[in-house]
Amino acid sequence: MKTRALIHVELRRFFAFPWNLRLALLVIPAIWFALWEHTPSPFIPIFALLFIGLESQYCNIFFRTPNEFEALSVMPVRWKEIILAKNLASILITLFCLPMVTVLVLFFSPDAVPAGHFLKAALYFVSVIFPLLHVGNLQSWVHPRRRVGWRMDDLAGGVLMGIFTAVFSLPYLLLVEAAGAPLFCVLYSLMAGYFWFSRSLNETARRVTQRPNSLCTAR
Repeated sequence: MKTRALIHVELRRFFAFPWNLRLALLVIPAIWFALWEHTPSPFIPIFALLFIGLESQYCNIFFRTPNEFEALSVMPVRWKEIILAKNLASILITLFCLPMVTVLVLFFSPDAVPAGHFLKAALYFVSVIFPLLHVGNLQSWVHPRRRVGWRMDDLAGGVLMGIFTAVFSLPYLLLVEAAGAPLFCVLYSLMAGYFWFSRSLNETARRVTQRPNSLCTAR
């Protein structure tokens, strides 16, 4: 019940925060890249737009509001549950935004997208989501931001998120596109999910518990 309540709060905050409308601005370059003749799949700019646009949702989980961390720290809390709820909310928000962005980008595509591209897109998503959650948890502790907006830190965060996405796309490219072994990509995704659930959540919670000052001094 507590985890569901936290997820509900995360979802409400996302849709109430005007900064998240930047996704609409990123649709324009995504459409351009999707129409570019050298783009092998329109889902490449779609996922790039999505993960870069949702960077703060992944990489700044402790400060949805400027004083959220202090508010959560007033009473003893189980940080693993909070981090889990925030990560699950990020997955839900991504899955909610993905169809809308896909419809907008594909609307301008002159050709029908083969069904196989949608299956590959689903496989790609599960292969990158857990590594991105892990690195996002790490970034949230290493470089927290009390406020998110049109600042240089936010621009740098978007660029860094693009780099993370490109790096974590390599297993999919090697296993599916190069080797033609989607089953191995599924196994890789399961291992990445296990690592996130068994290690990333615990490690992030341990760091927050042992060194909360690193977050309290965030600007």
